[in-house]
Amino acid sequence: MSSSPYPAPPACIDPRLGAQATQSLGLPPPATVAAHLAICASCRLQRAAFAGLDAHAVPPSPALRAHLRRLALRRLAAP
Repeated sequence: MSSSPYPAPPACIDPRLGAQATQSLGLPPPATVAAHLAICASCRLQRAAFAGLDAHAVPPSPALRAHLRRLALRRLAAP
């Protein structure tokens, strides 16, 4: 296995609060998690990466949506 040319991301300083920060992605964090985010570079990096996902989201094409709809209808009609 080759090593990555990129540096490893920083490790979370408190895994318990880091897990709570992960669970609260997309939501306002509780006060204890907010305090953790203020000092933990790893969790701030994760939160920033998650926040940027919506900017790159692409809506499905009409053809894909029609295909998925047909699949769902077939499954509903199957005995």
